[in-house]
Amino acid sequence: SQWGAGKMAKSGYSFDEILQHYYQGIKLATIPIKVLNNKKAIDRVFYSKNETAAVIISNEDNVKILKIKINDKELEVKLNNGINKVNISKYLNKGKNNIEYFIADEDNNYNKSLNIYIIVKEEENE
Repeated sequence: SQWGAGKMAKSGYSFDEILQHYYQGIKLATIPIKVLNNKKAIDRVFYSKNETAAVIISNEDNVKILKIKINDKELEVKLNNGINKVNISKYLNKGKNNIEYFIADEDNNYNKSLNIYIIVKEEENE
């Protein structure tokens, strides 16, 4: 309810704590993006208040390597087909974070792509 959410906010609960109270089992995440194998990097900004996050990569096109640059630190991720999860918590700043994705496959198959989003807060039991 609006009254309950308002009271929780006045008591010091954050928006994500309020949402997770009313909608149990949800995960807060960025909007998914499609990264194409066109030799161009895709960059985004996201915010994390508690410095925990994971990149979720849906790899249906058998992409082999994804390069991720997060806050000027570079990662090379070898991908499996299907869903891949990469914990990026140790690379995060509290607050604003910059992330860049680049498909680093050697082939020139421009039809390949990845769907990627970031879970910005993991549940404690994961």
